[in-house]
Amino acid sequence: MTGALVFRPSDLEPPRYTWTIFHLDGPRDLCFPDPRKLGKLWLVEDENEIFAGLGPKPLDTAFTTEELGRRLAGRTAPVKALLCDQSVVAGIGNIYADEVLFAAGIHPLTRGGDISERDVERLHRAIAELLPAATVRLSGLIKNGTPPTESERGLEGLVVPRSEGEPCSACGTPVERVTIRGRSSYFCPRQQGWP
Repeated sequence: MTGALVFRPSDLEPPRYTWTIFHLDGPRDLCFPDPRKLGKLWLVEDENEIFAGLGPKPLDTAFTTEELGRRLAGRTAPVKALLCDQSVVAGIGNIYADEVLFAAGIHPLTRGGDISERDVERLHRAIAELLPAATVRLSGLIKNGTPPTESERGLEGLVVPRSEGEPCSACGTPVERVTIRGRSSYFCPRQQGWP
């Protein structure tokens, strides 16, 4: 969630919160800074040992509207929790789950199985549009080892304010916060309705 892989010249101090350093051949190291200590590293011969339980990657061609609908169908968990569940969809974090739900106009507490076909289409489109743009925007912020999404510059590009009571970027309604499975979720009650 907050870790990064950072190439650094070997003679420089590693980024703050670096827990692992790979000393490479040549004058550079590969550092793994992780301020929250949520990241994990594995050394395996077969990547399926790690990735077998993951859902589809949201930017993969296998991640279709139909596949998303199938993964949400019949689920009673809130859609926000399902988007952050790596076995449902791999790679969507807390902040961008809020962003795609806002773009799709879906309340984060809506049960996965209650999302209409039309809303699944909007949600899929939001994922397909927002994540690549975020990747490009945030890629330049990784160099210093801090979590790019949570950096000041990373937060500037978000549509949903990360503070309760801040005005919605679309309509000015105060943004609300709810905790879903231990994670803060920010949403606009006017733009995203109530489940």
